[in-house]
Amino acid sequence: MDVKRIVYLESRNHISFIYTDTSSYIVYEKLSALLSRLPDTFVQCHKSYVVNMRWIQRLEPERVLLKNGRQVGVSRSFRAKTREKVFRFMGLQI
Repeated sequence: MDVKRIVYLESRNHISFIYTDTSSYIVYEKLSALLSRLPDTFVQCHKSYVVNMRWIQRLEPERVLLKNGRQVGVSRSFRAKTREKVFRFMGLQI
C-alpha cells in the first residue's frame, strides 16, 4: 500500500482501520505497531487516531479537519505534541 494514500488510521475495539483516499482496510494489529512502521509524515493526535499530515486542511485545538472533509479528534494528552509536529511539518512544506 502506498502510504501517501493513507489519510488516517483509527483503532476501535482492538482492531485498526486504515482509511485511504478511496477505500478502507481492517488490520488486526495495534495502532502503535502500525505507527512505528509509518514515516514521519504521520502524527498520533489521539490514543485512537493517527493522521497523515499531508491530508490536514486545518488544525484546531480539539480536532483536525482533513482535506476529504473528515474530522478527527485531538485529545488533551496529545494536543501539544500534535500541534508542534504539524506546525513543523507545515513549515517544511512552504
